[in-house]
Amino acid sequence: EYLYLASDVSEIRLSFFARAIDGDVLLKHYEGEDELGKGPFVFVYDTSGSIRPYRTILAAIILSLLKAAREENRRFVAIPFSGPDDFQVFDAGPDPTPEQLLELVRFGYWGGTEPYQPLEAALQIINTDESMQKADVLFLTDGEFAPPPEEFLRNLAKARKDIGVSL
Repeated sequence: EYLYLASDVSEIRLSFFARAIDGDVLLKHYEGEDELGKGPFVFVYDTSGSIRPYRTILAAIILSLLKAAREENRRFVAIPFSGPDDFQVFDAGPDPTPEQLLELVRFGYWGGTEPYQPLEAALQIINTDESMQKADVLFLTDGEFAPPPEEFLRNLAKARKDIGVSL
């Protein structure tokens, strides 16, 4: 549904709003018991030049993850990245303001693709902040990049073993 809202075609967006007003927007519905022990989301995602044409879809993904995190009382940290040294940590806490959300969904570097520094930053946050234990690291990219450095693989294996990080 968020993809309809994020569409560049005005007729598709208007169709979404019309359905939303009529109460016909499809929402997820869960039944049964929730699994205990869910950790925070750390969303590490590509904002390289090749993603830029799809930034509205990326915004829809971010909003969907934020919504899921809020519904499940899970902390949400976003780390957009691009080339070397191009990454930033967004952690707006449990109640982000509309301005913070707009900044996050509009933000992008639109350069190259180097994912290991931001992934290392995600592991560092998880290792040093007790509230981030059992975090799920969600990683999104469309690019090709170098194989992971051995140090990154060691750090990831240690975080998986010691605190149950999933990537």
